[in-house]
Amino acid sequence: MRVGKLLGAVLGITVVGVAATFIALPSQPTEVRGARAPLRKVILVTIDTLRADRLGTYGYPKDTSPNIDAWAKKALVFERATVPAPWTAPSMASLITGRYPAETGVYTNRSGLKSNLSSLAETFSAAGVATAWFNTNPVLMLQRPGFRVGFDHFEPSGKLAAKLPYSQLEPAVFAWLDEHANQDFFLWIHNMDPHSPPTEGNPFHESREFLGYEGEVRLVDLSMRRLLDKLQALGIADQVVLVFTADHGEAFSEHQLPGHQNVIYDEVLHVPLIVQYPGMANIGRTDEPVELLDLYRTILDLADLPIPADARGESLVPILESRAQRRSSDYAFHSRYYLEHLGQHHLAVRNRDYKLIAKVPYDVPEGKRHGHLLREKPQWALDQPGLTLELYKYSEDPRETKNLIFNGGDPAVVEELERSLLEWRDSVLGSNVGKTEERVIDESTKETLRKLGYGGD
Repeated sequence: MRVGKLLGAVLGITVVGVAATFIALPSQPTEVRGARAPLRKVILVTIDTLRADRLGTYGYPKDTSPNIDAWAKKALVFERATVPAPWTAPSMASLITGRYPAETGVYTNRSGLKSNLSSLAETFSAAGVATAWFNTNPVLMLQRPGFRVGFDHFEPSGKLAAKLPYSQLEPAVFAWLDEHANQDFFLWIHNMDPHSPPTEGNPFHESREFLGYEGEVRLVDLSMRRLLDKLQALGIADQVVLVFTADHGEAFSEHQLPGHQNVIYDEVLHVPLIVQYPGMANIGRTDEPVELLDLYRTILDLADLPIPADARGESLVPILESRAQRRSSDYAFHSRYYLEHLGQHHLAVRNRDYKLIAKVPYDVPEGKRHGHLLREKPQWALDQPGLTLELYKYSEDPRETKNLIFNGGDPAVVEELERSLLEWRDSVLGSNVGKTEERVIDESTKETLRKLGYGGD
């Protein structure tokens, strides 16, 4: 392979090329469900733009999250959870369908979620479970019907022109819980407060106790306190599966990059993941690397609902129930497709010690505009001109400051990760699940995206 040869030339080492035929990705494990009763009171809380390392339970020294930290002591904290993509729509589409972005069709915030993919909400609804979604991010509302499919109730029901403070939606959340507390339900809350621009009415900004991003994290922490109190008041706190996570983090120019959607580094890819449910055996912390899309299988496993055989990831229930300490897969994958201003796809794969980033050029075919590509599966290879690689050993360099490609990287490690990345590519690009949706981006939609900092994408 060209990349292996390039590395060998740089390091003065002979590297054996990767074979042209790649072995298939391991088949997905079959979940062995325990004797417990199905858990069908499920609350999924996703916080937009929440870095793991800005919470006390993940080591932040300031008191930004006292309520989350206290609750986490009664739950299982996953210390190494990562997302499949560095922005909202691709990441959340993967969570609710158990597929990677190349399979969901959501390559960017402007591309459309495929229909005929079985989402969490659809599966719960088919089982007669009440479903509701409360969302404050206009990007997710732009998908029609998209993310709404399978929900009996969703708010807001109309198009959002800008970020909605979660405090304005919270009364509706609590009213819905009042109505459905005594039945099975699947409730998804998506809280956008940490995302720019600053949340209107944030009391921490007004009091200057916590400013900027820290003030938004503190606001999220208060909302979690109120949710926990509400569950206690309804008498269902000991009946609920409560999952707390994020769609992605946020960069503060650690790699000379602000924001998130153009960042393939762990200030954006690493997110909090905290899980609690009745009878859960494993309370504490685990450093086992997991993927956000593992939640698809995990939630359906806990609810004893059918899981499509072609869903990606694996159930984390064996870890939650102390029947296993590790996932069966050693790899996690990430993608940021169609980075327009660079003409690149950014791909990444990690094992338990290393992370390989591949920045792969793509062409816009003659006669097509860039926007047309967002309806097409991204094609890429690791043997084309202009490719760049980065290798980090995050067990020693968690902030990804030393690119080992030019600083003593092990060619065998690069070969292994290249091979895994290509096997993953062939698997997800060869997948034909769902029906591709046509997307028309009108001017008001483009303006909404621009207000949120997404530019041309």
